Amino acid sequence: MEHNVVFFFFITGLVFGSFYNVVGLRVLMEKCFPLQDLHALPVIIFFPGRNSCLCYLFSIKREKCKHCGKAISPLYPIIELFTAVGFAFCCLFINSPLEIGIGLLLVSMLAIVFVSDHTYMIIPNQVLLFFLPLFIIYRIIVPTNPWWLSVLGGIAGFGLIAIIILLSKGGMGGQEI
Repeated sequence: MEHNVVFFFFITGLVFGSFYNVVGLRVLMEKCFPLQDLHALPVIIFFPGRNSCLCYLFSIKREKCKHCGKAISPLYPIIELFTAVGFAFCCLFINSPLEIGIGLLLVSMLAIVFVSDHTYMIIPNQVLLFFLPLFIIYRIIVPTNPWWLSVLGGIAGFGLIAIIILLSKGGMGGQEI
C-alpha cells in the first residue's frame, strides 16, 4: 500500500510541476496562468489522438515538440521531475501526515522560485508573499515543539533579508523585466 501512496504523490508532483513551470514563467509578466485544459497535464498528454503537443519528455533529444515544432526548454521536465521527486520524498521521509503538508508547500514554493530565478534572475515577491500566510497559518494549525523555534527561524530569515537589502543598497526584488 505504501508504494501506491508514493506513486500517487509522484504523479501529483508531475501535474503540479507542470503548473509551477507556467506560474514561474508568467508571474513576473503579470499574465494569467491557469491551465486551459487537460492538454497541459503531463500524464494526459501521453495519450495519442489529442490536439496537443506530444509529451516533451520523449522529445528532449530532439529539443522540439513533435506536434508544433517549437523548441522545448529542458527546464520543463526538470521542474516536473523535481516536483514529483520532492512530493514523493515528503511522503517517504516525513513521519507525520500533518507535517507532509508543510513539506509539499516548501517544494511547491522552491519549484516556482527556481523557474523564475533561472529564467529572469529575479525571485518574485508575489510568490513569496503568496506562500508566507500559508506557512504561518499552517504553522499555527500544526505547531512545532517548542513553538519559539518557528519565531526564531522567522527572525533569522527576516534578518538575512534585511542584511542583503542593506548590503545591496535596496537592490532586492521589485525590478521590472
